[in-house]
Order: sequence, then C-alpha cells, then structure tokens
Amino acid sequence: MFLTENGRGRFVVMDIEDYERDKALEMVREIYRVMNRYWDITRIFD
Repeated sequence: MFLTENGRGRFVVMDIEDYERDKALEMVREIYRVMNRYWDITRIFD
C-alpha cells in the first residue's frame, strides 16, 4: 500500500502496483503527446 496525493490535494491509500501502473500510463501519454507534436511539425516541411 502507498499513500499519495490524488491530484486535488487529498491523500489516498492505493496499492503500489496500481500507483506504478498509473505513473507508467502518464509517461506513455506524455510520450505519445510529444511524438504527435513532433509528427505535426515534420509534416509541415514535406
């Protein structure tokens, strides 16, 4: 179990595996967002 903020300033108790999965998903979403931005920029120069 792990104590963490839930994004609104309140703390929640959650399983560490769930916490790690959520953090990994955040990272994947950020990478996807950056890749999409890069793809849009490179298409301008085609």
